[in-house]
Amino acid sequence: MSWIPTAERRALAVKLGASPGCGTHPAPCSYCGAPGSLLWERTPAGKPRAWVVFTHTIDHVVAQANGGTHKADNLTIACGACNSSKRDRQGWNGRKVWA
Repeated sequence: MSWIPTAERRALAVKLGASPGCGTHPAPCSYCGAPGSLLWERTPAGKPRAWVVFTHTIDHVVAQANGGTHKADNLTIACGACNSSKRDRQGWNGRKVWA
């Protein structure tokens, strides 16, 4: 498990269609579609908080073990079952079997 920088968590939230400080926004599993969400709150002063919380895990599309980075273009959302079964393999072949 690795730590995803705050800026990349925010960039992932935007990539998923959330706007800064939007509150709750849908964020289903990218692989199986299991429902999930993200939470991006505002401070009492009305500014978006720095931290974004996801109900699913953040997954590296290309695993770090295979040279993947923490950049938002290599990150997606995965439910625990998909992330655990994917491990360090990359891609989804559409049949819940990793490529």
